[in-house]
Amino acid sequence: MNQSVFTNSEIRGIRRWFGAAIAVLAVTILLMNIEVTSFGFFRIGPLNSAPILVITLVLFIIWAVISSKRFPWIMVAINILLILVSVLLGTHFVLRRMTAFTLVVIIAMLGIGIGLYVLGCIRPKKED
Repeated sequence: MNQSVFTNSEIRGIRRWFGAAIAVLAVTILLMNIEVTSFGFFRIGPLNSAPILVITLVLFIIWAVISSKRFPWIMVAINILLILVSVLLGTHFVLRRMTAFTLVVIIAMLGIGIGLYVLGCIRPKKED
């Protein structure tokens, strides 16, 4: 007789959420150790495209609040999309100094978290 406190579905749920929590914690620690030095599509002398995008976003939001039309909100969405693409394409990441042990712990936590999450999502075969 297999007397367990939790059922199989409860164990899968615990694995899934515990794994997700560990993976999120590992990604958070990793992101805390990355420095973003700059972002933007282009530079014109000392001027970066990022402030232009932020200023136009503010202006489009003001326009969208004042106007009752749909076009300003579309422009706000396009501007937010441009900012996200600008961040992704023009970002320079620098990994802060950390010990090899810290990096191994972060990578191990990420692997264990993802593994537990996947294990919690897999349904076991029905036993006869």
